[in-house]
Amino acid sequence: MAEPGRHDRDAAATAELIARMAGALTLLLPPAATPCALVGIERGGVAVARALAPLLPAHLESGSVDVSFHRDDYARRGLRTARPSKLPLSLEDTCVVLVDDVLQTGRTARAAMEVLFERGRPASVLLVALATRPGRQLPIRPDVIGEVLDVAADTHVAVLDDPLRIRVEERAA
Repeated sequence: MAEPGRHDRDAAATAELIARMAGALTLLLPPAATPCALVGIERGGVAVARALAPLLPAHLESGSVDVSFHRDDYARRGLRTARPSKLPLSLEDTCVVLVDDVLQTGRTARAAMEVLFERGRPASVLLVALATRPGRQLPIRPDVIGEVLDVAADTHVAVLDDPLRIRVEERAA
């Protein structure tokens, strides 16, 4: 039985979300002749991108982006261990599918787009999030969403890997 205040979306339910997201994303992708890249935002977004990849057309290159040095709250949050971004050599005129795990404020997605634009001028950027939650601070909305979580501001939402699943932990009152 789950702990009080904790609600996990199990691996099977999360896999269903991923399959639904892949179907919706496939409809938004340009023709196979257009270069495309599937880029996960470190850490959780990489796991979501890895789960999406086998369900998408084969013409997408894959990569990852670390936003540690591009966040606007760097001074407040401090620096976590940074990982090098692994992006295609050029993003010029490429359709980039940017994958996040949980979109809340929009600041991580904004920082990731900043990294992308340092590497070139993508033809387009599609934003995908496994889950969204209240608290948007920037006008950033995903093109594809797995699940919309209606949770309190102090609720912790995490995406866990191996197997991929969503954990929602409500804070004790």
